[in-house]
Amino acid sequence: MTPNSAPGRIDRLSADVRGLADRIADDVVDDALARLAVVVVDVTDIGGVESVLDAMTQWQATRRVSMDTRKRLDAALMQRDIDGLAAHRVGDVFTQRVHFRAARGLTCLAIVFDPDIAARRRIREAVYEASVALGGSAGVVGVLVEFT
Repeated sequence: MTPNSAPGRIDRLSADVRGLADRIADDVVDDALARLAVVVVDVTDIGGVESVLDAMTQWQATRRVSMDTRKRLDAALMQRDIDGLAAHRVGDVFTQRVHFRAARGLTCLAIVFDPDIAARRRIREAVYEASVALGGSAGVVGVLVEFT
């Protein structure tokens, strides 16, 4: 099995989306991840979260995000999950979905910024999380096409 076809959650998406992700050349994976992160931040409206702003600034400057900032992103993710659960318990489906999508966006960013995950694996996992965060794969496909 090649690294490009490593199984993962991306297998839940269409073959077309998987194919686009796998056709991104290794030397532009970080650029594609950066663009995907911008789209996710914009659409899920998490750009006002301080740790997101810090992470995006660090990533744009150095293609690295500090451990401290990544921990703060994890805390923001947990808070969105808790807020989503609270909304669910009171029957507020709209707010639950907003928090769910924001949490998936934060998960996507955590994957993008994790230096311990190989680039090919990061793009595949980030594409999956971005598709969930965006409520479909159309926005993700728009990013991937730019880099294939």
